Amino acid sequence: MNELLSRKTIQSLTVTGLFLLIGADSTAADDDAFFRESVEPILRQRCYECHSHGAGAMEGDLTLDWRSGWQSGGGRGSAIKPGDPDGSLLIRAIRHEEPDLKMPDEKLPEAEIEILSRWVRSGAHDPRTAQPHVADDANDWWSLRPLERPRFRTSTRTEQWVQERTQSMRSSMRGSSKRAFVLPPKPTDVP
Repeated sequence: MNELLSRKTIQSLTVTGLFLLIGADSTAADDDAFFRESVEPILRQRCYECHSHGAGAMEGDLTLDWRSGWQSGGGRGSAIKPGDPDGSLLIRAIRHEEPDLKMPDEKLPEAEIEILSRWVRSGAHDPRTAQPHVADDANDWWSLRPLERPRFRTSTRTEQWVQERTQSMRSSMRGSSKRAFVLPPKPTDVP
């Protein structure tokens, strides 16, 4: 009886664990979808102009185009405290609560502020783990470019010298009976 009870207990715990895992996966998928559909477009439209790798020099050394950027923060520290919108610099800046911390210059609509606050309150899930790559002319090294067939360019002076040497070799070799090096005859020489 104890063996049967423990087997049923193990089975029920296994089934419960599977349901919890499935629920966790769907929650992560929901968090990803919420971020991609609601949060990221706001960040892209309102913040990336000054706080992304594509912007060049980032204001306040803060990047918002990947997770590690806002986690490490800028000159004032971490921009977001997951679970604490009131303690997050980003939320305080977009609410225009402090006179010296108002970003962007024009206050966001309340609906967008609420979306970002909800995101931070729910843990600030951000699936962007890789640092964005922006093509930079300073880092556009030849060794990183795809291979190309080299294009050789000869000057007319070089071409002229090669033709003269070839002509002189042909004329000097034509009359000799012992030829170490044979060149084909000119088309005008053949009857």
